[in-house]
Amino acid sequence: MDNQLIYRFFRLCLVLLAITCTVLIMTLSWTYLYPFVIALCIAALLQPFIQLLERQMKLSRTFATLVIVLFFCLFMAAFFLLVLVEAIRGVHFLASETPAQLQRLIHHITDQLTLLATPMIHKIEGWLGTMNDTQRHSLTDSIQVLQTKASSFAAGLLQSFLETITSAIASLPMSLTALIVGILATFFFSKDWNKILGVVESLTPRTILEKGGMIPRQLRQTITGIMKAQCILICTSTLLIWVGLTILNVNHVLSITLIAALVDVIPYVGTGVIFIPWAIYSFFSGQFSMTIGLSILYAVIVITRQVLEPKLLASHFGVPPVLLLIGLFLGFQLLGVYGMILSPFVIVTIKTLYTSGLFHLAKSFILGDQK
Repeated sequence: MDNQLIYRFFRLCLVLLAITCTVLIMTLSWTYLYPFVIALCIAALLQPFIQLLERQMKLSRTFATLVIVLFFCLFMAAFFLLVLVEAIRGVHFLASETPAQLQRLIHHITDQLTLLATPMIHKIEGWLGTMNDTQRHSLTDSIQVLQTKASSFAAGLLQSFLETITSAIASLPMSLTALIVGILATFFFSKDWNKILGVVESLTPRTILEKGGMIPRQLRQTITGIMKAQCILICTSTLLIWVGLTILNVNHVLSITLIAALVDVIPYVGTGVIFIPWAIYSFFSGQFSMTIGLSILYAVIVITRQVLEPKLLASHFGVPPVLLLIGLFLGFQLLGVYGMILSPFVIVTIKTLYTSGLFHLAKSFILGDQK
């Protein structure tokens, strides 16, 4: 009995060691070999298209891989160029127009405050009878000086913030070497994909191979379904934003729509980070029709997303909502926003490992039910 417990403890240590080594290898691989990790993932995504060219157009594996990789690189380059151009235009528009808009907002607020304070001043003056014309002019001058200083401070603060964002964008560590290595690695991984799979299969025990063979297929189906659902949600929100801003006759509709689409990807943030401050600004600046329009547009986006999201995601995650919520919160506590983005994929991976039977296989190994 004691020997059996020792063997079980030893097997448990082996399983924990294997899990720890796997996580450590994945972490170190991403830290030091991230171009190759990204290239491997892209190569896996490009395999159906490469195989399609091989079967339908009777092309060689090398030439089909070259065509698909070049097309993918051109598509991504065009996409990022479009995003970069629109981002530069948006930042330039904000840097040139926002200070003036902010000054008008501060003038409007101070004017309203002055209108509200003047009757009170007259009442106080009537009650106390101590404020003469000189003091009244002094109070008016003080309000104007305060208004000018507040406008200058807010405009300077916003200008510094926008300059910081511009500098951060300009100083992004775009490593040309890593980009070239990643493209070459994607080509070689894609070309030799069948050989890589053969090597992995030859080094993997048959029992694990039979159980683990279900993992890539289920994981690919689940992640593909989740990505399709998110793309549908984001495209729907983007279309609503574009139509709504066009109806409201807003300048730079395309730039604002692209920024809102990018923000909409972040969980629990969404487009509210854009529309709520914008509506508040419009209200305090006296643009009540714009405030109503933005509020209605944001409400339509939120309601549409709340109606579509459960239906689109429920069939793909297959986990209780409370577990998904716990995973999102834990990911945010550990890694911040990146953790919230990655946690659904981690949950899906764990679920796939469970449904594939690997957890049962590990349990059987620990208990000694399986040699």
